[in-house]
Amino acid sequence: MKKETLRNIGNGLIWIVIGIILDFAIQVSGMFANRGAASMLHVSKNSILPILLMLFFVAVFTTITVLVMLFAVRKKSA
Repeated sequence: MKKETLRNIGNGLIWIVIGIILDFAIQVSGMFANRGAASMLHVSKNSILPILLMLFFVAVFTTITVLVMLFAVRKKSA
């Protein structure tokens, strides 16, 4: 195998791991935002405010993940 092929495989594996870590962060932040808001406000975790806060955190972390992945793609294609 060529060195470039091995380097591409290594870079691909690294970005897959980074993607999995960022996906985990998205899921955990949404869950903790929902439960934390419900706990602090003394309401059910299925009420509207904790759900909206969870959606906000998921949207923010998803945006961060997309920007990081776009950076990787642009860096590789340049």
